[in-house]
Amino acid sequence: MVKLTFYDILENFGYRQLNTVWRAWAIVSSLRRNQSQGAMERRGFDPVKKPDTAKNRSSG
Repeated sequence: MVKLTFYDILENFGYRQLNTVWRAWAIVSSLRRNQSQGAMERRGFDPVKKPDTAKNRSSG
């Protein structure tokens, strides 16, 4: 029983500290108003083909 209790305490040691670091980092980032995720390139299964503007301009 003592061995199981020891492993139970050891299992949570590290994960909780890492979770606390992530939370603190998120709070600091939020307070700095750094909420941008950057530019995202849209990707999908079937990319949309762009019309050829050179052909449209020369015919009109």
